[in-house]
Amino acid sequence: MLEDDLNHFSLVRFIQDFKELDALLFKHFPKHRIPLPKLTQDNSKKSLLNTFKKKKKSNSQLIETYLSKCLSSVIGRSSLFRDFLAAQRDEDRVISKVQVRQLVAQHEVSQNTAAIEPMASLKRKRSINDTINDYQLIKVLGKGATGKVILVREQTSHRLFALKAITKSWSITKREVEHIRMERDILASLSAIHHPFLIRLNSAFQDRQNLYLVLDYHAGADLATLLQRYIRFPAEQCRLYAAEIVMGLQELHRHCILYRDLKPENVLLAADGHIVLTDFGLSKMFTDSDNKYDHRTTTFCGTPEYLAPEIILQDEEYSYAADFWSLGTMLYEMMIGITPFAADTPEEMYDRVLYDDLLFPNKFDPEAMDLIAGLLERDPLNRLGAGFGGVFELRTHAYFANHLNWKDVHAKQIQPCYIPLRTSETDLSNFDPDFLGMSTHIKEENDEAIILRQRWLPDSCPHGLQEHAFRGYSYIAEDERDIPYESEISFFSSEYMMYDEDDDDDMVFEPSLIDAVDTRVASDCDPATHKTLKSSRSMMMSPCSFNYNQNIRNSLVINSSVKDEDVSSWRS
Repeated sequence: MLEDDLNHFSLVRFIQDFKELDALLFKHFPKHRIPLPKLTQDNSKKSLLNTFKKKKKSNSQLIETYLSKCLSSVIGRSSLFRDFLAAQRDEDRVISKVQVRQLVAQHEVSQNTAAIEPMASLKRKRSINDTINDYQLIKVLGKGATGKVILVREQTSHRLFALKAITKSWSITKREVEHIRMERDILASLSAIHHPFLIRLNSAFQDRQNLYLVLDYHAGADLATLLQRYIRFPAEQCRLYAAEIVMGLQELHRHCILYRDLKPENVLLAADGHIVLTDFGLSKMFTDSDNKYDHRTTTFCGTPEYLAPEIILQDEEYSYAADFWSLGTMLYEMMIGITPFAADTPEEMYDRVLYDDLLFPNKFDPEAMDLIAGLLERDPLNRLGAGFGGVFELRTHAYFANHLNWKDVHAKQIQPCYIPLRTSETDLSNFDPDFLGMSTHIKEENDEAIILRQRWLPDSCPHGLQEHAFRGYSYIAEDERDIPYESEISFFSSEYMMYDEDDDDDMVFEPSLIDAVDTRVASDCDPATHKTLKSSRSMMMSPCSFNYNQNIRNSLVINSSVKDEDVSSWRS
């Protein structure tokens, strides 16, 4: 029996379980491991002589002392130890202290008359392990191949979160398990950063059937939903979205994270109208290394419309430049209303990406045209943002440099043209009604998965059905800080000016070109009068105004055949 601030735990653990835990702690925490005491097996036969021997401590006393020492050390904060104390077996039970108080009728003060603290000062209480019962399920916000994203309210703090529930039985193969664990690891590494344009993970936990990620909730839905409604965006709106995405990608790449799935569906809109990058289910986190040219991979994954040529050519290694191709595709789509190489099938789309010219409609913004053409350069070595100047090639481009100040972008001091209209905290009118109409029921392990789990031998069981496939998945973020995000790298520090290649030529950009305080350029929209977009004719795409006969850049044609593998199974 265990308890924390919120719950009572009744857990069934055998001596072998403690030995396995001790072995794992010895492997991962050799310096902090608490030695496991010698536990004795219960023998029903007791001799008369044994009754007169000095009484030794029972297993329960030894285990209680052992667990207490673990909790008071570094081990107590590890995900391995938290998972060990989570409900794993059918016999395990978790009951909240609130329920206990209700059952025994020992309320000191009725909860109905208790004053609720203001949200600004309310601290989120942390338990050893969250459970799904700690959250009120409200509405489905989205659905993918692996599970659902549900708007939930935490019972203790009354805060709203986006809960991503992933069904374990879906992740059968070892690669699928690796992708799910990679997403959790990336989110955990980013949670302490508090970056303004990256999603924040608050906690992660699991039960027998599902994995759960508790993420910050952003009330404006995503850019895909907004594009469905308005087809395309005003010029200044596109510029601000692109600038904030650039800063998000810059931070990901600085932490050795290749996004690989930048698309409108994964760009959330916060309540203040600014963007947040989310969903790292297909991302790759490289080991930290001074030479980022070692950060290369060949995995064929992503969403067809936004795949870079080097990913389509599966024999080619690729790196961070693939994210800049996706950015160029997204910016083109936001400004024109269609992706640059749209086609009816993925195969036709891949063929167009590899061989077709990049075309723009007449009277297109020349600065935006030059930026997009640089981002959609087929040769990744010549792509804008992948050269000697790195991301600063993007930040100093005329499309950004002539119109905005990067410090203002980072501080979110530029008023967005579009701010989601809401009438209440739980107003979900910005989200796709098809998702909102779905059941919030979280899929449990079906009979087929249970039969599979029972039939497979331990050594040959599919990775996702193994009992310990997701050991160490649990996570709890540090207590929220009332301070704004500050990057580890100063805007003017020498480290911030580093590049992806060796600085043999001692070439640097002047800080004044990047972060100097410049004159604020007037926006096309007045924040006082344009809080929300309206579906006027100017916002709709007119077929008559398009003339795809302007060949801006005939990039290098890569001669290769496209394999028939479909990436739809990797869409999250």
